[in-house]
Amino acid sequence: DIGYHFVIDGEGVCYEARPLTVRGVHVRAANTGTVGLVLLGNFEESQPTSAQLTTLDQLVGYLVAQYPRLTHLAAHADFNDETVCPGRNMVALLRPLATRHHLQSGASGYRQPPWSK
Repeated sequence: DIGYHFVIDGEGVCYEARPLTVRGVHVRAANTGTVGLVLLGNFEESQPTSAQLTTLDQLVGYLVAQYPRLTHLAAHADFNDETVCPGRNMVALLRPLATRHHLQSGASGYRQPPWSK
């Protein structure tokens, strides 16, 4: 089992891992009410591929359209200062991606949904 809902490989192929109806285990203390996405690669050392970025953009667009309650696009490191995930070369791309999809960038303001308590 994998804790993410979606995985995007270097060729831009998107795999569904956990169903969205199942809570992920992708980020400590912020799994409820979130969707876990991961791009395969070490983005401290390399850049994500253009295919990965295209697929990510399409996936985020799909999720926003299907789930209008989505409000944020955040990185692992936004929730946990013990990691650099997703890496400096990916972090720089997240704010513009969030803006394109009318999402807030980062975890500021994230609240665990009331129905999960």
